[in-house]
Amino acid sequence: MSSPIIDKIMNEQDRNFIRVLEDLIDVLVARGVITMDMLPKDARDKLATRRQMRDTLREPAVGAQSDISAIDRKLAALRFKD
Repeated sequence: MSSPIIDKIMNEQDRNFIRVLEDLIDVLVARGVITMDMLPKDARDKLATRRQMRDTLREPAVGAQSDISAIDRKLAALRFKD
């Protein structure tokens, strides 16, 4: 049985762990242990989408960095897959 607090904590832990896995994949690829082609296409697509999102969030928004609507428009332009 779970509670909203436990769910929130677990969701945060899941997000943090996902980032660890992404970083691990990047290290393994950089060291030549694996290639992206070794991963299933769905996994490659999801990793690519997350990289695009992070890159978009790092870029300054057009006009002003505080222009949230510009960031929202850029993120909306990305194609997300389940």
